[in-house]
Amino acid sequence: MKLFPEYKKSEVGYFVYDDILHKSMYQEMYKVNKNTFSCPAVSSLNNRMFQVNNFMNVEVEFGVNNGEPFYEYNFNTKENPDTANIHDVLNDRLSVRLDSDGCAVLQMTDTKIFVTDTKDLELIVLQPTEYVETSNANFISGTFNIYGWLRPINSAYVQIDKSKTSKVFFSNSKPIYTVLFNKPVNLYEIEPNQKILDYVQYTYGISNYQRHFKKVFYSIIKKRPKDLLNENNIT
Repeated sequence: MKLFPEYKKSEVGYFVYDDILHKSMYQEMYKVNKNTFSCPAVSSLNNRMFQVNNFMNVEVEFGVNNGEPFYEYNFNTKENPDTANIHDVLNDRLSVRLDSDGCAVLQMTDTKIFVTDTKDLELIVLQPTEYVETSNANFISGTFNIYGWLRPINSAYVQIDKSKTSKVFFSNSKPIYTVLFNKPVNLYEIEPNQKILDYVQYTYGISNYQRHFKKVFYSIIKKRPKDLLNENNIT
């Protein structure tokens, strides 16, 4: 057993899928940690933590009104014009629902999807490492195996007190989430090949059709090609 585990880097590609966002607003993934302290504990996180900023500055208020969840947003029209295009993007990315306690859960969906051929690679979604301005809201973390499950990442917040409205300010200069891999990765943007595009159809948007993913997952994973990544789809 090693005190500071060492792993070979796993190849991970990501691509933007089903997005109506103008490319001028696109944000790339970037690494979080840098070991300038000569500390082996810090270096153990090298190439494992990444973040992405939001595509624009927008404040979102959400909560429960007459038993139904709602959200409203405001943005600076000096930064982004008040056009149907902007509203279409925001309403495409934002969603709200009730949890089992009756609290509103807000999601800002990023359209990046991660792909790997490493079977045991786990992606953990964490609260951003930089301060995000919130009111009456907690970030929701989660994890999944990206080998078999191709899906976008959500920056999600839940109300603390459901009798009060909640707010989150998403910034184009601050991350909306942090992703932590269970081992080091070589992360890069890809142009998805046809094998990826075919397989993503089994998992993308599945929550609109299925409540119990586990029941269908094993039939889906049988349809996954052995290798999805290749050297020709790196952008």
